[in-house]
Amino acid sequence: MSRGRISRRMFAAVLTCLTVAGLALTAACTTTTTTQAGTDPASSSYRDHLARPGSLEKLAETDAARTLDPCGMLDENALEMVGRPVYFGVGGLLDDCLVKFDPNDLTKGITKIEMSLSVMMGVPELEINGRAASLIGAPGQSCSIALEYNEHRSFFYTAWPIEGADACPVLLEVVTASAPLLDHNPLRVNSSRIPQTVGATIDLCKAIDLAFPNQKVYVAAFDPFECDFWLGRQTRDDSTRYTVRVQPMTVSGSTYVFPEERKLRIVGVDAVEDSGSGDYCKIRANVGAAEPFLGYNRSEPEEHIEALLVSGHGCTETRRLTAAAVRIYQQGA
Repeated sequence: MSRGRISRRMFAAVLTCLTVAGLALTAACTTTTTTQAGTDPASSSYRDHLARPGSLEKLAETDAARTLDPCGMLDENALEMVGRPVYFGVGGLLDDCLVKFDPNDLTKGITKIEMSLSVMMGVPELEINGRAASLIGAPGQSCSIALEYNEHRSFFYTAWPIEGADACPVLLEVVTASAPLLDHNPLRVNSSRIPQTVGATIDLCKAIDLAFPNQKVYVAAFDPFECDFWLGRQTRDDSTRYTVRVQPMTVSGSTYVFPEERKLRIVGVDAVEDSGSGDYCKIRANVGAAEPFLGYNRSEPEEHIEALLVSGHGCTETRRLTAAAVRIYQQGA
């Protein structure tokens, strides 16, 4: 099973002051470059220019997944049988729900359970409540179960044990109790566990309408909180590939600037640009800095914000895409 997370080494060019798609992007610099503005997103939609057959149907499924409450896919009575939750809320990604148990009362030997809305099913090995499922795990190691949600998507449940404990029997009990919840499609907007954030409601691919209007695009529609696309057709060298992701970050982490990063502002938002090799750029824009929410950071709850992580080939185009994504986020606020 693969959760489809993408990691890359990124490259960024020397920072300049830009005005991108009619949106101000500024930093400490001495020169100014202007890039032609795109069209208003209301007048053009990337969904009219999809290069991949069947993309509209897959995008509709991703839109629906974006509305779901990951914490609503966990049976609370079953969790209470595992231990006393000391944290029950958003995990490291917006499609994750994390449950941390009281370390002083680990009667079942499980320290935490997490579920994710975004995983592709491997080879089904068993059936749970009429749904195909597959299991990976061994005594003393984490155990994971992928449970079929629909023909495109499975949900991913993982349990972490203390040393010597077998997580799989416990997780199987929790998933078996939770499986009927999938029939009711609990919604994020009704959740008492998941924060109501802007990034959880927007289609990030709408940034394509501003940054690259009226161009053919190949969209890998799966993760509801990421836009992963190629301009034109999909290529092996990823030379035309770009990604935009909304990512929870701790407030303290969002303000840290690594030595290789450069500070900039994009449409009035604090951001940093990262450098590497291979002519790639990586930009983080702290779009949700004014709206912190409670998340979990390794050992304790901590305030988080939403950031946009944008990557692509060539810094000029990546900055333009970042400016467009920030504008889409601001319009959703």
